[in-house]
Amino acid sequence: HHIVSGKGMKKIVVLGGGISGLVTALEATRKGFLVSIIETSNRLGGWIQTVRHEDGTHFELGPRTVSATTKTGKFALQYAESIGLSDMVIGIPKTNPAASKRLIVYDHELHEVQMGLKTFILGGNLIKKPLLMSLLKDFTTKKKPLSDDSFYNFFERRFGKELADKLVDPICKGITGGDSKKISIKLIMNKLFEYEQKYGSVTQGMMGNLFSKSEDFNSSKLVEAKEKKWQMWTLKGGMETFIDKLHEELAIANVVIHQVDDYNVHLSPGVATVELPNETITGNHLISAIPAHSLIKLLGKTCLQNFTEPLLSLNTVDIGLVNLEYEDCALPVEGFGYLIASTENTDVLGVTFDTCAVPMGNKTIMTVMIGGSTPAKTTEDLLQTARSEIGHRLGISKTPCRYKVTLLEKCIPQYHVGYYKTIEDFRKLIASTGLPLSVIGASFNGISIADLIQSSCKQIDELIKTLQ
Repeated sequence: HHIVSGKGMKKIVVLGGGISGLVTALEATRKGFLVSIIETSNRLGGWIQTVRHEDGTHFELGPRTVSATTKTGKFALQYAESIGLSDMVIGIPKTNPAASKRLIVYDHELHEVQMGLKTFILGGNLIKKPLLMSLLKDFTTKKKPLSDDSFYNFFERRFGKELADKLVDPICKGITGGDSKKISIKLIMNKLFEYEQKYGSVTQGMMGNLFSKSEDFNSSKLVEAKEKKWQMWTLKGGMETFIDKLHEELAIANVVIHQVDDYNVHLSPGVATVELPNETITGNHLISAIPAHSLIKLLGKTCLQNFTEPLLSLNTVDIGLVNLEYEDCALPVEGFGYLIASTENTDVLGVTFDTCAVPMGNKTIMTVMIGGSTPAKTTEDLLQTARSEIGHRLGISKTPCRYKVTLLEKCIPQYHVGYYKTIEDFRKLIASTGLPLSVIGASFNGISIADLIQSSCKQIDELIKTLQ
């Protein structure tokens, strides 16, 4: 099923060797394209990075789990299986405290978010107002016809201020590292937003979709996930195992990966040229899987430079990440970890209890995520912040047997309200020029691994139509 033109196979050049670029490249080779990848760092995987230790433990420097219950999460699991990762998948069932327990710091206290019937009717220790009341508010509040809204405004309008302050705000920080009053609900939780716009309320939308059959993918891993009630999944040896496998498959498919410090791009209808320090690569189409801020610089030298201006509105945050490993050190509380509400006076966004989800012998591994004006802080500052957080909140003051401090600069795009329109317009503009360029990756297609895997696969299907 090779895609053949008069001069033989069509060639695609992919910019960026993160998860989006690698999946796109592999999909393209599977569909019969010739592919080259250009990467300017000394490794593949982008923000997905695992530090593995000789004694078998590992630290995650990026995303650590993928949902097993969402549509895109299921697609990603099926995709992992399709590239031969079945034996490496670790399912985390709904009964595991890492899946069932949600912890939030509010008013200087660590609270467990209870989800039982009692809380539903009578209220709980964190959210005093019964959940039933919040649902009634949603049910009776008229829809506000909008094209987008902020995370915070949406939940406050539908479910009330208490829920927005104590639950939604910290969750938004946990997902995006950013401000729930600025982040777009449409681009992060479109389903809930659509429920309101289409059905009038989230509750009605959920009820309307209760009996709609979810599409069943043809995959033995998905059958297993359903039977064993997985909430999420990860991989043996950490998420970088995904990257290792993609790299392996790309090598088998003879995809050349050019690791260079710098390059330039020239586009004209039907021809994409990439100038590397030592050679020039020509293809029929260019797929950009690099961040918007890098793409803007690159297109500044092409006829698309005037089109990139709206993309300048997309900010990215820096995260200070501190992995801490302890020996024989029991956590006072179990769970996925905890998130911290914005009302607390701290730069710490949250802490994950990594060994709660995936045990590693007698070791306890936690990851502390620090936001705020992080770049100004030294490694020592970040370590100190992390250790005092753990000491103060969990009563663990002993010295970690191993730790790692990493500053992740410009790592999470901050989709602001209305940014979806910027993406749509940018893609329309590119299409109107007839230039052979597609844009994918976390600046355009979502910030979760699952979103990126699915959209990267879709991109190649769309490309086949345009290049035929």
